[in-house]
Amino acid sequence: GRPVLAGIHLLAAHGEVLALIGPNGAGKSSLLGAVIGRVPHAGTIRLGGVYTQHLDARQRARRLAYVPQRSALRASLSVAAVVAAGRFARQGWLARISAADRAAVDTALVRTDCAGLAERAFDQLSFGEQQRVLLARALATDAPLLLLDEPAAGLDPAHALALLALVRSLADEGRAVVIVLHQLDQVARCADRVALLHGGRLLACGSPDEVLAAGPLRTAYGVEPVPGGALGLRLAAPP
Repeated sequence: GRPVLAGIHLLAAHGEVLALIGPNGAGKSSLLGAVIGRVPHAGTIRLGGVYTQHLDARQRARRLAYVPQRSALRASLSVAAVVAAGRFARQGWLARISAADRAAVDTALVRTDCAGLAERAFDQLSFGEQQRVLLARALATDAPLLLLDEPAAGLDPAHALALLALVRSLADEGRAVVIVLHQLDQVARCADRVALLHGGRLLACGSPDEVLAAGPLRTAYGVEPVPGGALGLRLAAPP
């Protein structure tokens, strides 16, 4: 019942990773929720130049894929079935899965290291495994825009690094990727641009070097980089 964000103006470009960062409660997930149509908002949002209010659910799903922080799926579906559900906007729920659909699903499973989980029940997986499956479902859509809300949360170090490499490769292949991250070293590793939200507004937007600098980090988080070049952080001294 109260405004969470105001005055936000952002562009996600093809071939680019845009990282959304900010303290807890800054509005990162709410911003993604507005784009996918789950959070009421004023102003305008366009996908591929088309205003979202002119798109039905299927049209929107062809343009973007979303990976939430945590899945609400409770049905005991196989991993393969969950990932195949990402193809509904391409062919429809009642249509038989085509060879192209199957190829997209298989590719998504391989790229997210989920091929070995294909026959497992989704609700029996660990949190980190579920996150990888949700990412596979998003990849299977072949949507040009990916919205990822803390996809590395719950992943072990190897899978977190693999995910960041995959995000980078997806952008290099021409997709637009918007990713919410809390670990700033992960941001520096994969992002082309960084948008820092603070107090419901866009505090800074630019390259990682520009945004992950002492001034913006001190204002938003109360921390500052440790001298020496590496992205270590320490609590900022009181002003």
